[in-house]
Amino acid sequence: MPQKASKTEKRSLDKTPKVEKMTPEKPSTSGASIDEDIGDDDEWEEVTMAVTVNGILDAETARVAIRDKQAVLRFAETDSPILQLNNAVYTASWCEAVGTNLILQLKSGANEKFEVLSCTSTMLQAEKALLTSTETAGADETDSAALGNVVGQ
Repeated sequence: MPQKASKTEKRSLDKTPKVEKMTPEKPSTSGASIDEDIGDDDEWEEVTMAVTVNGILDAETARVAIRDKQAVLRFAETDSPILQLNNAVYTASWCEAVGTNLILQLKSGANEKFEVLSCTSTMLQAEKALLTSTETAGADETDSAALGNVVGQ
């Protein structure tokens, strides 16, 4: 009789990570508070992806932002997530690669070789976004509702 794989084994057997769509309207079924839900490992899924960023981007600034944990993917569960690298904002969309992207790391030493860190067919394409304010009739102050739309270039 075959044995069932545990949760950890099931995740490691899946060669092509998928992005799960989550509905924010769905209430928590566990009855726990939001803080307790965030700490639950079953609520999070790690997804490896290749990201293509188009627009004005300094490679060194991007590396520093990622190293300093100043890179944030907002609204990842939607079809149009927002990528923030330091103070730059990018509108993005999910797409599937034709093949598989290999993520490699250069191993230092006498024999400099590449080590395969991961592989994925999930891709995120991001374009530089412009933030524009919308005018409201008779409003002297800018409030959060009038800060505007995110417009892709």
